Amino acid sequence: MKTEPFGVSANQITDVPGLDPIRYYLQSTAPGEGRITVGCYGKAWECYFNAIGNSTLREFLCAVDADYLTGKLSTGREKKDELAYLGRIVRAVQESLRYF
Repeated sequence: MKTEPFGVSANQITDVPGLDPIRYYLQSTAPGEGRITVGCYGKAWECYFNAIGNSTLREFLCAVDADYLTGKLSTGREKKDELAYLGRIVRAVQESLRYF
């Protein structure tokens, strides 16, 4: 077994009306590639992007549409209200990324 450290940016968002604290983790795995993991209220969502061009992961996540990112993070099994909840979380993460 081999264990290696890897660079992860971890952040927490608080004081978003109607949402519990949100934690998100960004990992740039290679140029043009990266992963985001988002957690809120005991649930977690993750997505890997392998073709983000010359953008950094942060730039890419800020530039894409919130509905696109929500769809990428969703499992496809969420009910309509759960998908709306995830969409609110995604918009909070994007806003945080723009101003952090």
